[in-house]
Amino acid sequence: MGRKSPNSSDANRRARSGLGLVPRRLAREEIWRGPLGMDDLTGRISNIHVPYHAKLATMLERMCDRFGIATLIDLHSMPPLMRQERDCAPVEFVLGDRFGGSCDAAMTHAVEGFFHVAGRRLLRNRPYAGGYVLDRHGNPRRMMHAFQLEICRTLYLDSKFENLTSRSDSLVRLLSQMVKEVAVQTCLLGAPIRDAAE
Repeated sequence: MGRKSPNSSDANRRARSGLGLVPRRLAREEIWRGPLGMDDLTGRISNIHVPYHAKLATMLERMCDRFGIATLIDLHSMPPLMRQERDCAPVEFVLGDRFGGSCDAAMTHAVEGFFHVAGRRLLRNRPYAGGYVLDRHGNPRRMMHAFQLEICRTLYLDSKFENLTSRSDSLVRLLSQMVKEVAVQTCLLGAPIRDAAE
């Protein structure tokens, strides 16, 4: 699976909106007082970004070596999305799997099914399909599955998106249950490999 070039329209759109490699904005506020210098930027890339992803790749490789399979869940926070229809419940979650490129379809369907049974509103890949993390670490052919889950901030923050609310407790419980479902699905996907090895 080829990685997207940093010059791709998707990367440029994110950078223009302040959400590139080094985020510029938090909600509607600027994070930095001025532009980062080139030395600071390259230092952050070489000292934080590169080692982080190298370590993550190593951990996933070790999981695959040990169990024959690994699953990465990339959690994100998203602003409230516009309702698709007036009578529709607002979207609470967006599941991204790079349109099937970063995760086996069985895993994606299991996660979708989990949220459906829980009565939660979820979309897939629109408007968030995942990005660098999934492109870099998701490789279903090598049994490395990765998906992104965007979580609406209204599920755990107040109306100003500044402080946690009591709703965060139920979200934690829901996500804990989802992780258990993902673990079950990971075991099911990995079972044929373990059986073949035996």
